Amino acid sequence: FYLTVPKLRIKDAIVETNSTNLAPDTSLGHYKGSALPGQVGNTFIYGHSVLPWFYNPRNYKTIFSTLNTLKPGDEIFIKYNNVEYKYVVETKEIKKPDEVNPVANYKPKYLNESTITLMTCDPPGTKINRLMVNAILARD
Repeated sequence: FYLTVPKLRIKDAIVETNSTNLAPDTSLGHYKGSALPGQVGNTFIYGHSVLPWFYNPRNYKTIFSTLNTLKPGDEIFIKYNNVEYKYVVETKEIKKPDEVNPVANYKPKYLNESTITLMTCDPPGTKINRLMVNAILARD
């Protein structure tokens, strides 16, 4: 499927479905076992980041370098099976790598909702923490 984040100038980035590659260089990864777009549950997508001045929204090795600039209300679009889904950013959080569980990242307050999480390393260019941006399917 495809990911578009207008604020980050990311357009139709390829997301490899049910990926087991934890360091994809030619696409973003959709964590195997997480929900698919539009389904109830959390769609967990991950990608690389580097120092922000090397950011290129078309390069999968740098694609999430400015993910930390997303704020509540920003829009994320996913095209899956010829349907476009619009998600709206709700929260951001930073966790240690061993605290991240992509399948269990689904928040109880979103029971029966479709959500997505975009994850990358934080600070950009390091592997110290993980930045997660959480968004919910828009109702319009």
